[in-house]
Amino acid sequence: MSTEVPLPIGSFLDNDPRASSARLVNCFSENTPQSTPADSKDKIIPILLRRWAGITALTNDGTGNTVRGFWEMQGVEYVVIGPTLYRMDISGALIQIGTGIGGGSGFVRMSDNTACLFILVPGTALAWTYCPNSPSQFSQFLNATFLTYGAIDVRFVDSFFVFLAISGRLFYNDDGQLISGQGPPTFTTGGVFPREFATDLFVGMGVDHRNPLMFGTRTTEGYINAGNPVGTPFSAAPDMFMEIGCHPQCGYTVANQDQSIFWVANDKTVRRRNGQTPVRVSNSGIEAALEKANLKGAYALTPSIAGHPMWVLVMPNEPRTLVYDCLTSQWFDLNSYGLGYWRIQAWHNAFNKSLQLVGDTQGAGVGFLDTTVFAEFGTVMPLTFDAQSVYDGNNRISHKRLEVMMTAGKPDPVVTSVNRRLLETGSFRLMESGAGASSPLGAVRLLESGFTGAFLGNPAKFTLYVSDDSGRTFRAFPDRNLGVTGDYNHRMPWFNLGQSRSRVYRGLISDPTPTFTVQITAELSGGRW
Repeated sequence: MSTEVPLPIGSFLDNDPRASSARLVNCFSENTPQSTPADSKDKIIPILLRRWAGITALTNDGTGNTVRGFWEMQGVEYVVIGPTLYRMDISGALIQIGTGIGGGSGFVRMSDNTACLFILVPGTALAWTYCPNSPSQFSQFLNATFLTYGAIDVRFVDSFFVFLAISGRLFYNDDGQLISGQGPPTFTTGGVFPREFATDLFVGMGVDHRNPLMFGTRTTEGYINAGNPVGTPFSAAPDMFMEIGCHPQCGYTVANQDQSIFWVANDKTVRRRNGQTPVRVSNSGIEAALEKANLKGAYALTPSIAGHPMWVLVMPNEPRTLVYDCLTSQWFDLNSYGLGYWRIQAWHNAFNKSLQLVGDTQGAGVGFLDTTVFAEFGTVMPLTFDAQSVYDGNNRISHKRLEVMMTAGKPDPVVTSVNRRLLETGSFRLMESGAGASSPLGAVRLLESGFTGAFLGNPAKFTLYVSDDSGRTFRAFPDRNLGVTGDYNHRMPWFNLGQSRSRVYRGLISDPTPTFTVQITAELSGGRW
């Protein structure tokens, strides 16, 4: 019997691997451009997968420090690397403005009011300002009001800096740029707004269509600029109240993407605000992962890749990174080589959106997302996709032949020589993840014999892994090469793959390949007890 093995369009629709073993790592699905066949009940249209963007290095300051944040003010791009604030041009040239920014290597929150750049160490009373037209220019911000309240986060709304206080019981705003002028923000109007409708603490904030939203641990309150002449200009907007809040450790997952706000909610679901409704966008498999995840230090980034708006949830202490594709409403995983999570801490759409800048946590400095390369700062990005389990009432199935149809690869004489030990022909490997199929790729242990050799200009290779326990442990079959670009007759078959009651096929590619179409056909005979 010949059958087509269902391929994933996203990661984990269910926590039971036998019910849904599907998973994508470092690649995501796109809608196939071909029309649906008339007999679509019997035909599976090939999956179109796109590789996640690589990262091309742009600049670094030679210190090896972490990139902590980006911001653009008045057409000038700024970056914080370690303790230092730099001005940066599109070629990557850095000009130091000032140093001494504390808070270690964690990310900073940045905003501006067109005259003053504000740099906050989140969750503290540590902040610095840079005002190009002010005599003081770069200095630590020591305003008494700010030192009293501190800030979890800072945003800019309608000419005002808005701060969420460390206490979680209130937010406050400055006097506005019209009063502070070309200098640092001032606080003379008493613009303080205590929590009004509930008793839980605020843990995060966002701005949606000019409306500040304060996310508590159980509920969320919204506000509107009512132009009040005394005190804060903001007034509560009861119709923005949501009876769902934010997970206490996920205040920095609140992020704007695709004209909406996304966040990790207090019930460990991922929500998207649609109007005034917090719509659930996570599936049960993603929620099962969040249920047991270490969410300390989690944050969200919002790049767009090839027209796909993404909400990227980085959990460095898990370690794992989950990505929601707003275009397809599917999830997938990101994994930087050897880390288990995406290595990026800061992202910014810069220089009139001509570059998506990213800041590295591993000392490589500033780079930009680049769909024409398939490595991160020169380190290869292996990608994997797990097919749905081949299962028939727990009967034993004979797998006589398997063929993978895939777009031919493109050899690369430089990148493919990096970390080639992942994919050496003839070496024995056992891939095992003790925590089950939902473990991050970074938790996977590769036990292998054999060693890498130089690899220059060979066709890209495809490794087939097989699991007979619903994706808990994998063993590798001999590699096949994808053929080179233009080789339309190249085939990748495997024969006599044994018997199994429940089998998951995994494909792994560490060589540089562009967008590719995938289809898997198997010759099976089953029904045996």
